[in-house]
Amino acid sequence: RCVKSKVEAEQESRLVYKNEVLFVTFLTQDEEMPNGDPDYVGDMIESGGGQVFRGDYGVRRSTRRKKRRGEREFVVSSDTLLRDLKVQIMEVFKVAPYDQILVLNGEYLRDNSQSLGSLGVLPGSAIFLKADHSVPCPPEDWINPHPEQGFKGTGLLSS
Repeated sequence: RCVKSKVEAEQESRLVYKNEVLFVTFLTQDEEMPNGDPDYVGDMIESGGGQVFRGDYGVRRSTRRKKRRGEREFVVSSDTLLRDLKVQIMEVFKVAPYDQILVLNGEYLRDNSQSLGSLGVLPGSAIFLKADHSVPCPPEDWINPHPEQGFKGTGLLSS
């Protein structure tokens, strides 16, 4: 029980941060959105390409990250609202906030009024962005009650 509370406190302390970097990767229409598969997401965010260094002090991984195509860094704080992050993303990737589909560890980030800390976004997190360019179509049973009249009655139509 003591260990569990310590782990929870440690996790909560990681969710409070200022001016930390997170990574947003823009996925094209052809690229698949990660579905939470740990191997796929792990491959995408594994740091340093898996380089391992051996020395007198044991084994350590490289702290360098391999930059991926379409990836940008954003400096945020845990109290930054998702809405504000979406505005920053819009300025870089030219995708309107309402067209942004953001995924973190297989979970969709939807609540724009929530802070990044409350959504579980940690420093160094890899967020995937996909643009939703679908145009809503009117229902098929929708009929215009006023049919098009063109230039009728404007004098532009010869009689």
